[in-house]
Amino acid sequence: MQDLLAFYNNQISNYESQLSQVKKQLYASSMIRLAVFCVAIVGVYFSFGNARLVWAIIAITILLFIFLVSRHSDLQYQRDRIKALLKINRTEIEVLQRKFHHLPRGDEFKNPEHYFSQDIDLFGRGSFYQYANRTVLKQGSGVLSSLLLENSIEGIAGKQEAIKELGQMPEWRQEFSAVASLTKTETSTKQITNWLSSYTPFIPDMMIYVPWVFSMASFGVIVLYFLGVLPESMLILWPFLGLGITGIFTKKITKLTSDTTKIQSTFKQYNKLLTILEETEFESQLLKGKREQVINDKQKSSLVLREFSKLLGSLDQNNNLIYLIFGNGFFLRSLYTCFQIEKWIKSNGNSVEAWFKAIAFFDAYNSLGNFAFNHPNYTFPTISKGKTVVG
Repeated sequence: MQDLLAFYNNQISNYESQLSQVKKQLYASSMIRLAVFCVAIVGVYFSFGNARLVWAIIAITILLFIFLVSRHSDLQYQRDRIKALLKINRTEIEVLQRKFHHLPRGDEFKNPEHYFSQDIDLFGRGSFYQYANRTVLKQGSGVLSSLLLENSIEGIAGKQEAIKELGQMPEWRQEFSAVASLTKTETSTKQITNWLSSYTPFIPDMMIYVPWVFSMASFGVIVLYFLGVLPESMLILWPFLGLGITGIFTKKITKLTSDTTKIQSTFKQYNKLLTILEETEFESQLLKGKREQVINDKQKSSLVLREFSKLLGSLDQNNNLIYLIFGNGFFLRSLYTCFQIEKWIKSNGNSVEAWFKAIAFFDAYNSLGNFAFNHPNYTFPTISKGKTVVG
């Protein structure tokens, strides 16, 4: 037990140090954004009267802010991930000290008609589930409960090898669980797969070309304005044409935006989990087989899901007034994004359920691997077909 406590305390010490560094970076990032804003205000003030220079300063500031906000978001994610890792290790220390009654009890999995779960208090306060469960995904919790209830010895040797292997990968398990714990969504994976399978496209095929043509025209208008060929009124009126074209589909775009906003976080985090699985080589056959479910012959599933996550994020930018006006007014971004989303759903929508199931499997088996790691002296029994077993 002392070795386990030393391991978890060492993990906590390392992550506290990392958290301190990330907090410093976040503070610096905030100060840089403030400085850029102040410089832009001063620049616009002293350039007032020179419309072209003012527009140039505003455009550069917007682009710089987009970059800085993205970088700040990445730092915030790293902070939250490290906090999750700290929570994981502190929880393990508490459980080793038999302080685990605050953990999920699994009451929803109780079944009075089951053969043995009630007799051995498999679920509930002080149960084995409460002691051993470390799942962070609802679907993973369901898989773990099914494993505990299935009462089957089929493939048990392969399952034991998988648990042994994960038991010797504590850092990997913690990283997977930390990333999975950051998945916050209002919609279950079942609802997501149902939505994907029943989705009806509304963007016409010609939209593969129209946004590009309009964007090139917008670029031409901007260049000609700065060259003094076109008047300022043309630059101001041009976006209204783009907003008018986008407005034809506004109702359906708004509905799609509302639907995808609820699932964006899930895809973004599941993309990270798929990346972890793709980058890991397993030895046991069971883990290899589950990993192969997320390996795409043509392209990594994580890259495919990342593409979809970015598309959802781009569509969600419609809630930003600046993006709504400039993105749609000059580049028809919403129409282009919706077309790409529908194209992705058509090509990859049927694969999503298999990815979700593979991730839920690893979420569940991480709990069993964690139990094996915390109890190194426990044995893995051998199933014997004989009538007599000699201990």
